[in-house]
Amino acid sequence: MFKARSNKERMIPAGKKLSWTLDKQISKNKDETKLADALGQIVVIFSVLTICLSLVVGFFRRGDLLSTWMYVNSMQMIAHIPLV
Repeated sequence: MFKARSNKERMIPAGKKLSWTLDKQISKNKDETKLADALGQIVVIFSVLTICLSLVVGFFRRGDLLSTWMYVNSMQMIAHIPLV
């Protein structure tokens, strides 16, 4: 049994059909959508540049990519800390 939000004394019996409205996650505002698209493109470009940079560094250092990938992975972990 679940308690109702409006009245704490009233119980909602198990098996009763409940319904609610869903909110859209995508904004109808065109400016916000364009901003999100631009930020997504920046992230993709940054990712491609990071991979290219690591390959170039690996080529000039004669195949030592371990330290470069350790740096990239540590930056990813630092960037994802606020999401946790």
